[in-house]
Amino acid sequence: MPNVRKARDCEVCGANYRPSYPGQRACGRACGWQLRVLEGKVAWCTPVLPAVRRCSECHGECAGTRRKYCSAECAQKAWRIADLARHGRTPAEVDHCVCGHPVPPRRSRCDDCLAATARDTRRRAKARRRQVVHEPYTMAEIAKRDGYVCGLCGRMVPMKLWVPDSDAPTIDHILPIARGGQDTLDNVQLAHFLCNSTKSDRILVAS
Repeated sequence: MPNVRKARDCEVCGANYRPSYPGQRACGRACGWQLRVLEGKVAWCTPVLPAVRRCSECHGECAGTRRKYCSAECAQKAWRIADLARHGRTPAEVDHCVCGHPVPPRRSRCDDCLAATARDTRRRAKARRRQVVHEPYTMAEIAKRDGYVCGLCGRMVPMKLWVPDSDAPTIDHILPIARGGQDTLDNVQLAHFLCNSTKSDRILVAS
């Protein structure tokens, strides 16, 4: 059977702990240093950690002597402030959106501004598509013409899958509409959903 050591009380702070080696008399390093100072084994000038540590963020009492923060919330707040300081910014500059509304952590804009940006993006995309030349076609016709082969990676495209599956069939514009391409039969090809998303609005040059 494994040698399981019984729990005991620390001789300095009285906390209950389970020793990690035979003859351990203190619950941690801080109490161990204080015990050695009290027994005269080290000089009084030796720095000794306090038995009760205060949180560096809210100055509340920590659960252990080795913890710097009392909770995960205080730790995340301190790390975020330190990260902003490295980039020359203050928490007040990030806690509020450009419109003045407060935003949650790790966000730079509020929900209203994000929705307005999305609406503007869709509006510009619709206006861009209204100016291009459209030709009627279906995905089945393009797939049959291309032999059910992806025009970007050269692998077969399973037609029974649906987006957002990475191998789902999609229509890719060889010259993207955002770069001045047209929605015609000569400018479209069959592609996997992942290949099409990875390409985005870039123009691929054949090697």
